[in-house]
Amino acid sequence: MLHRLSLAISLLLIAPRVLSAQAQGLTGRWAIAIGTAETPEYRTLEVTVAGDGTIKGTIGSPSGGVPIQTGRVNGSQFTLEATLGTGLRLSYEGAVANDTIRGTWRYDKFEGRFLGVRGTTPPRPDTSPLVRGVAAIDATMRRATIDSLAAEITRRYVDTSAVARVVGAIRARAQAGAYDSLVTAASLARGITDDLRKFDKHFALIPVRSGGPPGPQAGARDNYALKRVERLDGNIGYLKLDVFSTDSAGAAPVLRSALRFLARADALILDLRENRGGGGDLSHLLFSYLAPQTGVVADIFTRTPAGFDSSVVRAAERIEVDASFRDRPVYVLTSARTASAAEWLAYDLQAVHRATIVGETTAGASHPIRFIRVNDAFDVSMPAGRARSRFTKTDFEQVGVQPDVKTPADLALKTAYLEALTTMLARTSEPRARSELERAIAAQKTNG
Repeated sequence: MLHRLSLAISLLLIAPRVLSAQAQGLTGRWAIAIGTAETPEYRTLEVTVAGDGTIKGTIGSPSGGVPIQTGRVNGSQFTLEATLGTGLRLSYEGAVANDTIRGTWRYDKFEGRFLGVRGTTPPRPDTSPLVRGVAAIDATMRRATIDSLAAEITRRYVDTSAVARVVGAIRARAQAGAYDSLVTAASLARGITDDLRKFDKHFALIPVRSGGPPGPQAGARDNYALKRVERLDGNIGYLKLDVFSTDSAGAAPVLRSALRFLARADALILDLRENRGGGGDLSHLLFSYLAPQTGVVADIFTRTPAGFDSSVVRAAERIEVDASFRDRPVYVLTSARTASAAEWLAYDLQAVHRATIVGETTAGASHPIRFIRVNDAFDVSMPAGRARSRFTKTDFEQVGVQPDVKTPADLALKTAYLEALTTMLARTSEPRARSELERAIAAQKTNG
């Protein structure tokens, strides 16, 4: 009897795990839609599910396919994770049902929903019910929103020492009736955001849009926020970039083309006065064209419900050397509106002595963010991480980037342009170049 029992246990222990039909159905190629109906992005996923439930394959990303590092399926639920060339993690967590997968994607400071179908033709993005900014908000919804928001801040806000103060301040304002007259989603979002930003300028309560949290900023129709590329008199390059597009796959070739156009300029003026940030990938790419530093440039510590995860940010591995400005003067224009990824670019270029910052002290918003669902009516932009420069061993949160040449934002271009012209005149002996520089300087001084 004992022998038969031991044999039965042994057979049970060595018997192969039998996956459910749903789990086995995850194997294959998937076309995935993320973003919103207005600004969709498409990705691919190719996976193979092993008998023990582990997942191998590749995740499509803006920089191409990357291997899945960890992946597992349990019933219909699955998780996948990969590390991109930037050192940041991209993950999918969701469920499979027949020929459809759906769930949540996360990358750097962003997260949102995805919808995938088997094959190569992507679906339209997941379009959950739209709650417009004019939607009515009653007292019950207002209380529920504040309760859910407080819970997410407690779980996710990077500054754990300030959580009690932030949550306490919002609850105190609510108890005092400060939000009682805010009866639309848009007005309540503005009111709470104003109070949250007294603690961290990355906070924002956002009415839910179709398809989830905000999609890529500055897409193709906006020329990826490249507003102006010009050779100024005196052979000074000028590049105005108002957002670092989160569609890095589309924006990077456009930025590279702009830098190729300016490749023969003797100096560069980079105008970030209206740039409030965006995606880090484009900022890191531009840094690599302007500074010789390679490898890891920053560490990121992201708060999760289980603690803190760490990752690194790397400079771009490949640039077109002929279009780089690593050996020429660079001037970065800033204003009090310059924020987030734009600040990081100015900050790091200043730290490695590769740029002169001209203008105003920047906003002081250094924390990476995540977009998190609060309830059916609102998302929140949550400062969920802390970045630390490898060059300074710190950041500029609440302090901002201090300009080397302090001047009002509306005078920053003229100030930097004159500085660049004067610098190049002192370095140039060629008669024709000197004549052009002298005329340009005279014109600037004449124009006041």
